[in-house]
Amino acid sequence: MFRATNLIAGDGLLIQQIQCHTGKVTTSLPDMLASYQQFDEALDIRPVDCDRAAKVVRQIHEATTSVCTLLRQTDQLPTNISVNRYSLLSLLCHIQEQSHSLLQKLSYFRAICRDETTESRQQRLAIVNCFDDLIQAIDTLQPKCYDLLEQTSISPTTVTAA
Repeated sequence: MFRATNLIAGDGLLIQQIQCHTGKVTTSLPDMLASYQQFDEALDIRPVDCDRAAKVVRQIHEATTSVCTLLRQTDQLPTNISVNRYSLLSLLCHIQEQSHSLLQKLSYFRAICRDETTESRQQRLAIVNCFDDLIQAIDTLQPKCYDLLEQTSISPTTVTAA
């Protein structure tokens, strides 16, 4: 019984960490939407605006990396999460790839944003497309995470069986 209680307490900490990091991703969404809107409306974008957008995207990238790391530690995951984590991991990997790509595009655009050229307009449009994809992926993150973590409710029969 003691061993089962310790295992459940450890699972609870891991689940809290997953919730904390995914919460950071979803709470960054308003700031990301503000940056997206600025790029989408083709407002006068300055290097400081690129830096602001990159900061938000970097926070999202770091939080998704943390969740991926936690979900890949199969020996520390409750069994019901371990076998059902793949769709969430797939989405998180997609968010990581998109955020990495967006960071690269923002870095390049920062260097050319003051020039009104075809190249800068094309790069801005590529950034808008990356923002679109990333925002859609983040919108689906919360429900997927909730579904996975909902499976961790431990019933009294599970505790006595362990």
